[in-house]
Amino acid sequence: MRDYAKVSPKFWIGSTGRQLRGDLEGQVIANYLMHGPQSTMLGLYYMPLPTLCHETGIGLEGASKALRRLSDLDFSSYDLQSEWVWVHEMAKFQIGDRLSPNDKQVKGVRRQFGECLKCAFARQFLDRYREAFHLQDFEGLIPDAVKPSEGAASNDVTPSEPLARPFEGVTTGDDIPFEASREVEQEQEKEQEKAKSGSKPKKPKTHYATELEPTLGQPYPVKLDCHEFHETWRTWIRYRIERKKPLTAMTVQMQFKKCEEIGLQRAISMIEHTIASTWDGLREPEVSKNAPLPPAPRMPSFDEIKLQGWNPTSGLGGE
Repeated sequence: MRDYAKVSPKFWIGSTGRQLRGDLEGQVIANYLMHGPQSTMLGLYYMPLPTLCHETGIGLEGASKALRRLSDLDFSSYDLQSEWVWVHEMAKFQIGDRLSPNDKQVKGVRRQFGECLKCAFARQFLDRYREAFHLQDFEGLIPDAVKPSEGAASNDVTPSEPLARPFEGVTTGDDIPFEASREVEQEQEKEQEKAKSGSKPKKPKTHYATELEPTLGQPYPVKLDCHEFHETWRTWIRYRIERKKPLTAMTVQMQFKKCEEIGLQRAISMIEHTIASTWDGLREPEVSKNAPLPPAPRMPSFDEIKLQGWNPTSGLGGE
């Protein structure tokens, strides 16, 4: 499947786009052929009709009519027997009008066309793009028996007849046959299973502390297991939730350890100070450098010393 495709906005005002105005199914099918999941830069690829119907949501009758209309407009050809489609000018718009022999795209064109040699439209494609894409040496490699079937939607094979009754004998109603639809669904389910098996394993879901589970099942430390700390801790949990930064189990464990080390009252003070300061991490209040110093011890007066019976020669007590 290609990552991208070129689709010119001039399609809607070009010859094909103007002639398809009012034909919604024709417009959808034309665009699907240009950049659908199966499409290639050559415009020459395998496209089962049930798949086209399934992915566009158009019934078999509508899709057949649209393909016949696109064939009449020389936009594309469809071979019902081989289920290959060829969008005539797609290679021109996806690759270019002409490539130089040394162009790196020549190698890709040759490789892709080499896979289509048994296609019903290989000869017609080669006749149109032989010189432009330097495909002259493929001239003798296309089997002579390869040609569009009589029921193909091709300009070379009675364009008024193709796909007029493509599913005669098949009861389909207005939608895709059940068997074909189920087959497509099964293929898509297999692809989804492969994508799942190759995807990276999902990370386990992280649990966060809430008011109902403030400790995430962890017991309060013995020194902090009291009503006063319980209420302060719940306030801390609500605060973190409001800031959209809830606590994980590991964070709860580490903060319990810190609170236990500094003691009950300091822990409560630290939580209240952190909330008041609108911080996210726990911090104790810092002692300000400008805080007043405690008063220095007062020296006793001389009279107070005398009252104690101090003698300069004998010391206190008069001895």
